Formats: sequence, structure tokens, C-alpha cells
Amino acid sequence: MPVNAALYTITASNEWRKKADSSAERGDNLLNHAERALLEANLTNLGGKPGLIVQNAYPCTGKGNKTGCHQYFIEKSRGGLNIILKVTGDQGGYGAEHGFTQGKAPVPAIIYYSAGTSQIITMTSANKTPPAVFATVPNFDYIAL
Repeated sequence: MPVNAALYTITASNEWRKKADSSAERGDNLLNHAERALLEANLTNLGGKPGLIVQNAYPCTGKGNKTGCHQYFIEKSRGGLNIILKVTGDQGGYGAEHGFTQGKAPVPAIIYYSAGTSQIITMTSANKTPPAVFATVPNFDYIAL
């Protein structure tokens, strides 16, 4: 089954609007992973505001000397891009790359990328407070793939 992702941007009326979607199979070239390809193709659509990517998988962390999608988002956030990644499933088993037990990665999960850092929040996280830069984003609980 493929990894599916959708990108949402914030409108002038402070609402989420779907801009694009993407799909990729496990084993595809890292540059073609759904979330990475989606963001690269739509960087100009964010207009300096945070973006929301909803996908049915955790982002890969890469293997060996390859830069995975997780590190890609961290690097993009160093340059001022703020991204929220809402994980709705563990397609491909990438949750294990984030330290979760294989096949038991918690979903939903929210990953905030800002200022060169990431923060994963799940239902069992002790701290559910997002980084301050995300304090005014519209509610996205209702958005699903």
C-alpha cells in the first residue's frame, strides 16, 4: 500500500485549505517520498505561514548516509519554514525509525518542525503543548486523509 500525503495551507480567513496531494510506494527514491515531493512542489504556496501535511505514515529517517524525510523537514525549518505533519497511520513501518515498537507506533501523532527542531506529540505524550510559533494556527483535528 502506498504512503499518501496531502498539503494544507492557511487562507487569508485563517482556515486550512487543501493545496495538493501525493503518493509514493515504500522503497521509492527518498526524493520521491510523498511528503517530501509534496512540499518541494508547493513551497511557494505557503506564503510564509505554517503548512500542514497529513499522511498515513511517519516520515522516514533515512538509512546510512542518506538524509531521510524527517531530517529534510528539520533542515527546512532551520531556514524559517514551519511545518506540522499529522500522522494518521504507520504505513511502511517508519514509526520504528522514530523509536516506537515495530507495528505499534502511536497514531494519530503530530510532528511539529520549527527552528531546526522537531517535536512528536501522541495521545500518551506528557507535554502536548506545540512550539509557540504554532499557537495561532487553525484547528486541524478534523482533517484526515
